[in-house]
This record gives sequence, structure tokens and C-alpha cells, in this order.
Amino acid sequence: MNTNQTLKAKKNNGKNIFVSYREKDSSGETGRLVDSLKQHFEDDQIFLDIDKIEPGVDFSDAISHSLECCDVMLAIIGPQWMGMSNETSRIKKEGDWVRLEIATALERKIRVVPVLVDGAELPNAEELPEDLQALLKRQAYEISNKRWRYDTDQLIEFLEKNIGVIPRKIDDEKPVKKVSLSGTVKLVLLIAGGFFILSIVLYAMGIGQEPEPINHNNPPIHNNNDGPGTEQDYNNPDNNVKNITGNTTPEKIPVKNIEGTWMDANGLYYLVIAQDGEELGVTSYALSGDQSGEGSGYIEGNKVNMSVNVFNVGNISLRGTLSNDNINFKGTSTIESDGTPYTEALHLVKNNKAAY
Repeated sequence: MNTNQTLKAKKNNGKNIFVSYREKDSSGETGRLVDSLKQHFEDDQIFLDIDKIEPGVDFSDAISHSLECCDVMLAIIGPQWMGMSNETSRIKKEGDWVRLEIATALERKIRVVPVLVDGAELPNAEELPEDLQALLKRQAYEISNKRWRYDTDQLIEFLEKNIGVIPRKIDDEKPVKKVSLSGTVKLVLLIAGGFFILSIVLYAMGIGQEPEPINHNNPPIHNNNDGPGTEQDYNNPDNNVKNITGNTTPEKIPVKNIEGTWMDANGLYYLVIAQDGEELGVTSYALSGDQSGEGSGYIEGNKVNMSVNVFNVGNISLRGTLSNDNINFKGTSTIESDGTPYTEALHLVKNNKAAY
């Protein structure tokens, strides 16, 4: 971070966030997280290390200046965070800049929050150098791809309420400018409004309406008293109301076939669905092939309702509609974790091949 950026950060009079990560480990997840943070906080409150270090600048000096105006560090840890190189962990090398960032922050008593992404876990004590041992005593936040938005919302709430990072200001609504209409325009609008009201009155009186055509294929429904059918006659099967075919109930919509393997459109997981008429059995899997949950559901026509208990996550309700070609299933998924529901869009695609 250069001097101008440091001064700008100090002028915002709020708490600032430093994001530490290893590029070859979690650049995609880090970029996605920073985008989420910038939707809630000001851009100059968030510092992404690699974006702020200019060519030719000493890493130690750059890190030192960057941390001068930061109040909390998010240490993004993915599966390759240790940085294995020639069977030696890069994190144990004194010149490793990820180690320098975190060690400097810990030494300056800056709050360091480990953020676990892509299924990563905190390393063991013997895997870290002495100056990073304090990292293991920090409460970590896990951000899962399956519940990304929910997890990032929880992290943002923590930064705002516990750290004191001030959220982005919402611009006040601009006052609506009143337009003065000329007398002629007012007269035209008045006349047009009068005609509009008159047309509504005439329509309500039935004047000018076309008579309803008689549909010979669907004669009016009558009740058992040979009088005109009422709304209750239409809806109450006990009245023995009959349609044109003589059936006492409307024809049932055929149940569509949803059995098979369904892939999440985002490529995060897949479901294997077994079907017995309207009843469904559901098993969820990670892309590695490991089972991640199980549940049940039902289908009515092309409307699907399923509930899956995902291990270590919670209950997920899947509701949506099956396409006419039985290939796409779109709707919503609601995650219920720790009593807090969160709903997002759902899109599953039928996989005609064998499960992964």
C-alpha cells in the first residue's frame, strides 16, 4: 500500500479490513469474498494484499505500511494454504509473505480471523512456525460453497457488530422535482380522466360488453336440486358434481418421472432421486462421491417438494417445477441452520450418465 492509500484509509474514520491469502491456494474464493464485502462496506475499507504491493517494493515494508491502518485481518485458508514446495511447507520459511503478514498482525495485537474455504481445516500446531502458533487460538469462520451467501452474511455481521466496521452509506433519496403543468395540459388530463371513469361505470353496468359465448363442450354445472351450480358445488365433492365425462372429480395430472441423478447447475453437488409413484427418496453427494445427506419428498404432476438433511449443515428444503422435457428442475432451496432460514435460487440438471 502506498502513502496515498494509507492516508485515504485513515480519513474514512472507520475500522478497516486486511485480507491475507495465498494466490495459488484461494484466489477465486478470496476474490468472491472481497466482492461480497465491497457490497456492504466502502472500497477503501478493504485491503487485498497483492493489489496493494507495488513492483520493486520490499515485502516487509509493504506489509508493515498496509497493517498500519487495519483493525482486523481475514486470513483466508484453503486446502493448499501451507504452500507445499519440494516437500517443505512454505509457511515455515522465514521469507514467506503470507507468514510475514499474519505474524506481523499477531505481533501488533491486530485481531486475526481465520476464514476456512473450500473445505479446509486449521493446521496442527506442529505444522506451523512459532510466530503463527497464536493463530490456532483464534475462532475460525468457515465459508462453504454450498451456503456461501449465508456464511458471508454471518461474517459481515460479525465485522460490523464485533469489530465495528462501518457499513456503506446509502445515498439519501433525491427530492422529486415538481413539474408545473400548463392550463391546457391540465384540461386535457381532466377530460381524459373523466372518460376513463365513465368507461369504468359503463363496464360495471354491463353496457357495451359482448355476451359470453355458449360453450357446448362444457355445459354449466348443476347441483342435485337441478338449480344453477354454486361455487360450493364446484369445490365440494360431496355434492356429486359431475363434469362432461361423468366423473365426480377432475382428471388428475399425470405424475412426471424425476428418478435419476440430478447435478447442481453450479457444479457443487448432485442428488440421486428414487421414485415410487408420488413418493421420493433423496440422497445427496459431494463431487468426490461421498454421501453428504439424505431425505425424502413427493411430486404432484410437475411440482416437486423435497427435504434433505445435509450432514453438519442442517435441513435443506427444495421446492420447484420440473420442465416438460424432464431435464431441468428450477425453484428455491431453503437452508435451515441454527434456526436461521436462508433461501436462494435452485437449478438442477438431469444427468443421464452414471453418478460421479
